[in-house]
Amino acid sequence: MKQKLWAAARATTVEEFNRHMAELKEANILAFQWLSTNPISEWNRCAFREGLKCDILLNNLCESFNSTIVGARQKCILTILEQLRDYLMCRMATRREAASTWKNKAVARLCHAKWAGGFIFQVITCTQDQLVVNLGDICCSCKQFQLSGIPCGHALACIYSRNLNVYEYVDSFYKKESYEKTYAPIIYQMPHPDRWPNARQNVILPSLFKQMPGRPKKARRREAGELPATNEPRTKARRFNMIMHCRNCKQPGYYYSGCKEVIIPTPRKPRAKPRDEVATSSTQSPTLRITRSRSCRGAGSGTQP
Repeated sequence: MKQKLWAAARATTVEEFNRHMAELKEANILAFQWLSTNPISEWNRCAFREGLKCDILLNNLCESFNSTIVGARQKCILTILEQLRDYLMCRMATRREAASTWKNKAVARLCHAKWAGGFIFQVITCTQDQLVVNLGDICCSCKQFQLSGIPCGHALACIYSRNLNVYEYVDSFYKKESYEKTYAPIIYQMPHPDRWPNARQNVILPSLFKQMPGRPKKARRREAGELPATNEPRTKARRFNMIMHCRNCKQPGYYYSGCKEVIIPTPRKPRAKPRDEVATSSTQSPTLRITRSRSCRGAGSGTQP
C-alpha cells in the first residue's frame, strides 16, 4: 500500500493520478478516504504550479538546515546569530568557488521521436506509450518538463533527434549563471562583540525556562508511523512492519495482556540448580562411588570362607 501511495503522489498527470488512486481504493478504502480529505495541491505533483519549477515532495531541505544548527539552538540569541552568519559566510564562499568549475552535462533516455513539423514531436516510449512534445512552448504530455524545468526523457529524445543544444531548453533557474548570482553577495566578517560600539549594553536576556523532569530531548519529534533514522543507535528492537501475536491464543494484532480468551496458565519450568551446587555434586559423586565400592568389596571378602 505504501508503494501505491507514493505512485499516486508522484503522478504528473490527472489520468495517472486517478488510476493509482483507484488501485489504492481497492487495497484500502480507509486510506483512500483519508487522502481524499487532504487537498491534492499539497502532496500530488499533478496539482503543482508549473511556474515554480519544483517537483519536490519531501522537506529534506528543512531537515538538513535543522541538523546543521543543532549545536547553536541551545545557546543565547546573539551566539546563534553569530554562528549562523559564520556558517553562511563560509558556505556561500565555497559554493561560489565550486560554481566556477562547473561543466554542462545532460543524460537522455532512449525514446523514439517522430518529427511532426516545427517544434512539435510525437514520442513513443519503450512501453508503447505515446506522448506529444512541443519544444517551442517547453511542454510535454507527461508534464515533467513543465514542473521541473528540466527536459524529461521524451523531450531529450526530440532534442537529440534534431541535433539541438540541450542547455538551451533547461530553465534559467538551473543554469550556471543563476547559481553564480545566488551566491554572488558576500557576507562580511565582524569583529568580536567586545569591539562593538556600546558593547555589553542593552543585553538581550534569554526567555524564561522551566526545567522539566527527565533528560532533555535533542532529536526531532517524529510523526506517527515514521521510521527512525538508519544512523541512530539501536537501543531496542524495532517493531515496524512486524505483526505481534498473543502468546495465549496465538492470534495476531494484540498482546497477552489484551487477550479476551480464557487465560491458559503456562506450566512453570523446574528451577535449575545453581552452578555452585552442580559443581559440588559433580566433584563429590566420584569419591562417594569409590568409597561405596571399596566398602562393598571389603564386606564381601569377609563373608567368604
